[in-house]
Amino acid sequence: MIEVANHPRNKAIITVLYDTGTRIGEMGLLKLNILFLTS
Repeated sequence: MIEVANHPRNKAIITVLYDTGTRIGEMGLLKLNILFLTS
């Protein structure tokens, strides 16, 4: 699915869903200011 995603945003969404096991409904509830980003 990642290879055929037509937009970088879509690739990022698919990757997050896959890597975290998050459901699509849960992803819709995420807010950027509550994410903990690490490098």
